Amino acid sequence: MLTHRLRSEQDERLALDELVLEVCRELAVPALERDVELAYDGTAGIELKGNRFALKQMLQNLVENAIRYSEPGSDVQVTLQRDGSGVLLSVTDRGPGIADAEKPLVFERFYRSPGNSRSGSGLGLAIAQEVAGHHRASLRLKDNAPQGLIVEVHFPSGRLS
Repeated sequence: MLTHRLRSEQDERLALDELVLEVCRELAVPALERDVELAYDGTAGIELKGNRFALKQMLQNLVENAIRYSEPGSDVQVTLQRDGSGVLLSVTDRGPGIADAEKPLVFERFYRSPGNSRSGSGLGLAIAQEVAGHHRASLRLKDNAPQGLIVEVHFPSGRLS
């Protein structure tokens, strides 16, 4: 279970930008198989103290969800940048998005939107929120106009190395 793994592994200094790029490279082929373009734009040299296994799991869940819900011929954009109070990771898709009334519910384990025909366990965003919390990061869902979802993870400067 991820909770056990979070507690049992020590946080370490790691290059977050390299980890995000690694996940994007690993998911490039599955994205292409769905006819979704996966793009990464990140700032080099972003390091933080964290749990590598958990952060990678969170990143995979966020990017896989974005690919899964994107329409063929669209794109998923992953960005990593410094901001005034830390680092902002965002994953932007052009899928159906999430209704405002459902946004708080998608963080519950096994929650699946009514009428959702796409495969999945309903655990991805619950795990992502758990990992973000462990790293004192905030996770936020925003609408991507005219269509889609933006998932933002903000790591506070206190987690940066």
